[in-house]
Parts: sequence; structure tokens; C-alpha cells
Amino acid sequence: MGKLWFILRENAIWIAIAAATLLWFGRGWIWSSNTRHVPELVETSGIDAEIVETVASLVRSCRQSKRNDEDFLRLGMTYHANGLVDLAIQTYTEYLKGKPKSIKPRYLRALCYLKQGEIEQASEDLSECRRLESTFAPIYWRSALLQLDEGKYEEAIELLRTSEMHAPRDLTVPLVRAKALMLKGALEPALAQLEKHDFEQHPNEAYARFLRGSILRQLGREDEARLYLDEHASRPEWTDSWQAELQQYEVGITAERIKASALFRRNMFDACIPMFEKIVEAGRADHRDFGMLASSYLRKGDLSTALRNASQAVEVSPRDFNSWMNLGNMQLLASTRFGPEYLGQALNSVTRASELRPERWEPHDARGQIRQIQARRIEALEAYRTAVSMTRSVEMCEWRLIYLLLEMNRIDEAAERLSAFDPQYQSNPYYLFARAVIAQEGGDSTQALSFLSQIRKEDVKDANLLKKIQAFQLELKSSGTTPSKPQP
Repeated sequence: MGKLWFILRENAIWIAIAAATLLWFGRGWIWSSNTRHVPELVETSGIDAEIVETVASLVRSCRQSKRNDEDFLRLGMTYHANGLVDLAIQTYTEYLKGKPKSIKPRYLRALCYLKQGEIEQASEDLSECRRLESTFAPIYWRSALLQLDEGKYEEAIELLRTSEMHAPRDLTVPLVRAKALMLKGALEPALAQLEKHDFEQHPNEAYARFLRGSILRQLGREDEARLYLDEHASRPEWTDSWQAELQQYEVGITAERIKASALFRRNMFDACIPMFEKIVEAGRADHRDFGMLASSYLRKGDLSTALRNASQAVEVSPRDFNSWMNLGNMQLLASTRFGPEYLGQALNSVTRASELRPERWEPHDARGQIRQIQARRIEALEAYRTAVSMTRSVEMCEWRLIYLLLEMNRIDEAAERLSAFDPQYQSNPYYLFARAVIAQEGGDSTQALSFLSQIRKEDVKDANLLKKIQAFQLELKSSGTTPSKPQP
């Protein structure tokens, strides 16, 4: 015993250093095993039994395991994959308390915030991931997308360069770069960027098709654009390998949602509607389910049922911008079919959307349409001007503004706006019709008919515009006008 005491006394300093070292390196383990709160699914009514059982098993594992990092992350991803986003955020947050430098849970939490429309929180998480010097390329291109939403092109391009450095073969980078070019109005370079790459079988193939169709439409190549666009489908979401990994954690009715969504994207509405209705009956529908169900019914011609489901979308996710815009647009359509009482509801919906995403132009465009139907032209004009000032490419709000100026007999102002257009738009039906009206107002019926004769019927998607074109042509021809040689 005396010998042991002598050894301890002589080596006291080294023993103290060793003890301090163990405490330092063990602090994460102590936090992880003793102080983490395990977010638990309390309210289980209406939730798939398989999800409840899976979650309960993971919660028990997290509480029992001394080194429960892996189980904790698995619990968060299970909540995330099965639409329990609030619980997923709580779980990722608890995980990060013990391991604040972990990239994956922070990135996944950013995806949750994006899903809920909490852009600022998502941006903060992505920024922290970059500060931690992660080499996971999607962190950078997702950050670039947020910068593009704010019109910060140079910052976005710099982030794309970093993303490309970490993953030089990832085709998502040129895809985001094409979007940046489109938003800057460089449509031909944007299209060329897409045509340089083959996105077939790429995880973001759906968005590549959507982007190509959007560019072709802005170029006035409507017949080609229709090959890529589904008017009533929601905008495709971006994806990456960590997000795709969530599919491994889908259980029960969530797996059914994946099948229904795939059918929806293939325009198989008769097949996907019963599947979405099953999800609704189980009480597991989120805003995207209701949105796709609403769009499916609209495509089937059932606007009343579409409206009901669009309303449900904003009830379950009151902070989702796209759900409010979808509802507002359907209410605007309903005002033309069922009565003007829907206009007030549409205005409330797009106003709410604008509050959620003040940088987006779409709510102002919708407000302009509402005010124009109400014959409040000055307010409509201001709404369209605001929308145009917020766009970074030629969108429908630009044409609505020009046509309203023509309707208000402000010909010079409309002509001035048209003169600023890039030559690539000169085959666009909206452009040609506007030029025809201006020519007619200037007393040149021959030139007006010439512009109309350049419009191909198959390029005109807008039924109202097609009626106006045909009526105008008939009026000019009945007066004995013959078209002149087309002018540039």
C-alpha cells in the first residue's frame, strides 16, 4: 500500500494531465449520452402505424445507447423523410448541440427550413456549412440558388465555381448556371449551356426539362416549349445525394407518396388521384400532396375540387409561398367561371404570398390581373410595373403591362417598351401582336397585317390572344388590307 502511495505521489502531475485530457475528449460523449433531449412523436392520431412503430424504436435506441450519434441522426432522417419536418428540425438541432461541426445534420436541417419556407434560417445553416469548409458540392449550388433568388448574380457564380471545384463532373452546376443566364435575360446562352450536356438519368433531369421549356417559351418557341412543360404540375424540386438518401427512411404511406408523385409527373392523373386521396384519408397529406391533387383535378376539369384541395394546402402549410400562389391563381380562374366574388379571395391569397416572399414578382403580376378584371387600371398598371421591375427576364407580366398600356391608349409608352426588346423576342406572338396594334394605331394597316401574318397559330398558347389575333386579322382583311413585306 505504501509503495502505491509513493507511485501516485511521484506521478501526480502526469496523472492530473491524463485526467484533464480524458475530460476534454470525453466532454462530447458526456453531452451526447446525458444531456440530449430526444424529440418524441407524441400525437400519433392519423399517422401511419408503421411510422409510429419505427420512430418509437429509434427513440428507445437513442435513450438507451451511450454513443447514440448514429441513432440520433437516423431518427432525424426518419422524421424528415416521412414529412414530420418540425420533429426533424428539433432532432437535428439536438444533435448539433453535441456536435456543432457536423455538416450533414446541419445541411439536412437547411433542407427542412427550405421546405417550410424559412429562407433566412436555411441560408444561415448553408453559410455555416461553408464556413466549416465542407467539400459537399450541393451546399454551394444550393447557396447559389438562394443568391439568384435575391438577384445576386456575382455571388451565385462564385459559389458555383466552388461547387464545381469540389465536384467537377456534377451536371447540377451547369444547370444552375443556365438558370442564372436565363434570369439575366441571356436566353440563347442559357439554352446553349443546357444543350452542351445530357441530363437524361441525372437526379435533376426534371428541373432541366422545366428550365429548357421555360427558356424556349421566352424565346417564343411555344411548340418546342410544350414538349418540356406541364402547365399544371408544380415546379420540380432540386435534389442531391443526401436528400436522395432520405428515401431509405421512408416507411408506410410515404412510400405511397413517392409512387403517386411519379405518376403525377407523367400526367397520369386518373392513376395518381386515388393514391393522393388515400394519403389524405390517412391524415398524412402535406402541402405538396394537396397541391398535386389540386392540379390533377384542375387538369381533369374539376375546378371546384381543385380549389378545395388548394385551400387545404395552405391550411397545412401556411408559410409555403407556392401553395398560396397556387390557390390565388385558381381563385383568379374561378372568378371568370363562377363569379367575381372569388376576386377578393384571390387578392388575399396573393397578398399573403407576397408577404412570405417579398422578392418574388408573381404575386404582383396576379394582383395586376385582379385589378384589371375589376377595371381598376391604374392600380393594375402599378402592380404590373412592380412585377416587371422585380423580374430578371421577360415574363408574362411584361406582356400584360404592354397590353394594358395599349388598352389605355398609351401607345408611345408601349412602343418604347417594345423597342427595348432583344431581337430574339421578335418572333414571339405577344411581341408581334403588340407591334400590329401599334402599327394600326399609327394608320399603317398593311404593316399591321404583316405582323399578324408572321404569327404561327401553333405558337399561341393563350386562347384569348388567339381570339384577338384572329379577330384583328378578319377586321383588317375585310377592309381590303393586304400584308406588306415583314419589317425587322
